[in-house]
Amino acid sequence: MFDQQLDRFHKAFFSLRSFDLTAARLMGIKAVVTDADSIEGGELIYHTQAGDAELRIFELKDINLGQYSPTRQHVLSNATDMIVLLRSRTFDPTRDVILESQRASDLTRANFTKITIESGPALRVEASSLGQSLLVLPFEFSHCLVLEPSVGTAELLPVNLQQTGLLFTGKVDARIAYRFGPFGQSRCRQKDIERANALDLRDTLRNVLTR
Repeated sequence: MFDQQLDRFHKAFFSLRSFDLTAARLMGIKAVVTDADSIEGGELIYHTQAGDAELRIFELKDINLGQYSPTRQHVLSNATDMIVLLRSRTFDPTRDVILESQRASDLTRANFTKITIESGPALRVEASSLGQSLLVLPFEFSHCLVLEPSVGTAELLPVNLQQTGLLFTGKVDARIAYRFGPFGQSRCRQKDIERANALDLRDTLRNVLTR
């Protein structure tokens, strides 16, 4: 979402030269440092000089910190179609979500969400809804994520191609942690590869890099 054709990636750093507001908001990016005069959706909060270059810091509003609770579902089965929709001007990340299969007939916007980081590390998610709701969490989905609810029932699922969704009904209080090891958990990485293959992710990335 943030690259341009022929961009090079180095071991120590990489430059991002194409800004995408929807992707930035979904990932919870709060501030952008750039030499551009302006960026879409950004409010200039700082301007300085670094050698011969002018640098500016722009602040983004209404970013995703786990409170995005979309209600309009788009069910797609391959990565190319997902990226096209994510880049569409009609896609509103607070309202729209991309799923890989139909999971609920109707979604209700959550009326309360609270997300904290606990030791482990792990995320603790507290949320409530008058019906069935889906929270879009700003970190990458993997089958190695383990959900441990202490209140209510919930389900983790991939959304928006690479993000983690938490589907729940009523009220939930749950921990989400990453588990990986030699005693059974390693199978989760194989499931991630199988999912990527099912979405034709490799061909999608090849097409993006050669576009």
